[in-house]
Amino acid sequence: MKQFTTQYNLKIELEAINCNEEDYETYADMYREAVRDSAGNPQAIDTTPGRKFTSAIGMQIGIELTVDSILHLHILDDSYADLPYPQVPRSLVKLVDFKKGVSP
Repeated sequence: MKQFTTQYNLKIELEAINCNEEDYETYADMYREAVRDSAGNPQAIDTTPGRKFTSAIGMQIGIELTVDSILHLHILDDSYADLPYPQVPRSLVKLVDFKKGVSP
């Protein structure tokens, strides 16, 4: 992250959200609060990591609160799915922004 922010001269604040996996409402409320707290700044939600419910809630809140981007990093070959990102060939990943639509 440091290399990315330095290269593009960006100031990015990351915030981890921890909650009980079975308490969807509290998780969604915490997520909404984090997005609202960053209002006025460019906002992107990454639906790639985590559990299915976290991705689904992230997508819902991104649409509901009109964030700038809802991102998902798609690995085109499942044999690379469990490898660390730097070990996946760039030709086998596609960054999708659901706010811009989905293309094949």
